[in-house]
Amino acid sequence: MLFALVISLMVWMVPVHTSRIVGDCSQSAFAEYSGRKQQLTVARMSYTVALAVTPSEMARGLGGVQCLNPTDAMFFVYEIPTVSSFWMKDMLISIDMIWLNENGEIITIAHNVSPDTYPKSFSPDAPAQYVMEVRADSARGHNWDVGTKLFSPDDVR
Repeated sequence: MLFALVISLMVWMVPVHTSRIVGDCSQSAFAEYSGRKQQLTVARMSYTVALAVTPSEMARGLGGVQCLNPTDAMFFVYEIPTVSSFWMKDMLISIDMIWLNENGEIITIAHNVSPDTYPKSFSPDAPAQYVMEVRADSARGHNWDVGTKLFSPDDVR
């Protein structure tokens, strides 16, 4: 009996991560974002995209964001294809990480990555020109897979 009580207390004391994955935000997650934003057509859907171009924007990413609408995305743009590693430091929500080549085609997807995975890092299978972070399970929900073309690079400003 005492063993069961100790186990129950241990389970009760384990922190539970309460990330918000579903539900609509009252506004875009990027309403306060000071970097560049644009509308971008991604697989025939209009997304509000926050462009992470500077080192500080890339370092922050979606850290601290509490909710992502289904059509919000953080978009990392590299000057040349790069093997970039991402982790979930300061993240509050689960996301899909999608690495794309210079033609806007998916080369690697990390599905439903939880903040609890920190400090593990995630990397593409090949150098990527772009990385897109979207709401968890978006890639599966839209049937996006390796080789799927998501956008035209000419549309990224």
